Amino acid sequence: MKNGSDSRVKKVLRLFKAKPNDVFNLQELRKAYASCYNENLNPLRASMIFTRLHRKGIIFRTKTQLDRGYCYSVSNKRKLSLLHDHYLLPYDFVNRDEIIGILNQQYFEKLKSNAMPKFSLPHFVMPRYGVLEFLTSNIGFMFGDGHLKNDKLQARYYFYKRGDAEKFKLDFLAYFPSLKSTISRGKGGYILTICKKELVVFFSSLGAPIGNKLKKEFCVPEWIYRGSDNIKRIFLATMYGNEGSKPHNNKWRIQFVLSKQREFVPNLLMFLSQIRTMLHHFSISSSYIQLRKQEGRNFSGRFYINGRENITLFYEKIGFLHASEKQETLKSLISR
Repeated sequence: MKNGSDSRVKKVLRLFKAKPNDVFNLQELRKAYASCYNENLNPLRASMIFTRLHRKGIIFRTKTQLDRGYCYSVSNKRKLSLLHDHYLLPYDFVNRDEIIGILNQQYFEKLKSNAMPKFSLPHFVMPRYGVLEFLTSNIGFMFGDGHLKNDKLQARYYFYKRGDAEKFKLDFLAYFPSLKSTISRGKGGYILTICKKELVVFFSSLGAPIGNKLKKEFCVPEWIYRGSDNIKRIFLATMYGNEGSKPHNNKWRIQFVLSKQREFVPNLLMFLSQIRTMLHHFSISSSYIQLRKQEGRNFSGRFYINGRENITLFYEKIGFLHASEKQETLKSLISR
């Protein structure tokens, strides 16, 4: 069996070396293999051979999988790099090099955990245990499925399940006992609405964006980005409860996606890089950011947490907050 495997490796390598400057993907190499040697090469076997050759430094490949998987070449590293860059950013931007640099980021700054928020609580906030953590969760909402209205009168929170909305409302009233709140049925879920101009102003002073987030520049507030690990964790858990996807079809993958208008794409990518840096702080690796646009829609930046080890770390250290349906799916995947 081993001799047969070694023979296939030599045949594949012969095909690569016959055209050292060409770039191949898995399907193209298998087609060439069948044509040259009059035999089929199993896709799994082919993938194993390519990986083996790559690990030995005999062939090169793209930094990540493209639409049709990895691309490989014996010597054309420049084309592999261009294919990878075009996959991450298949659009024309004046500041393309700057954007590509952000998309290709794989080295992250070391975050400190000692930043303290510099604000005083307004009269309508109950200064009880856990208030800072709950404020963090509120701010996380406002970067995701929450909304501070431009007229500075309302704060809104969106939930998929009514039970999550009701639980959050109970927690909210424990810290904001004098404020009135209502839960209503919305498109695809439930909306918790708080009417209080001073609350919107207070959340804005903590770093939350007001108005249409598609047209706003924002970043993770410093008191969260460099705050305690628990503050970082709650912010990430709320953001993923809002904007993260639950694992589908038992796949070890969670997607995170946000959108902005074209002129705000650099800020979108910087914010997503901050989220990836915070994940890295908890030893959770993530994929490169990809920029995508559907016709008639805004640009979306997305990246993934992939693999059993990373997903398990995410479950143990972060999880989905205020999104019980996602957390239940994740727990079911882990318990397998």
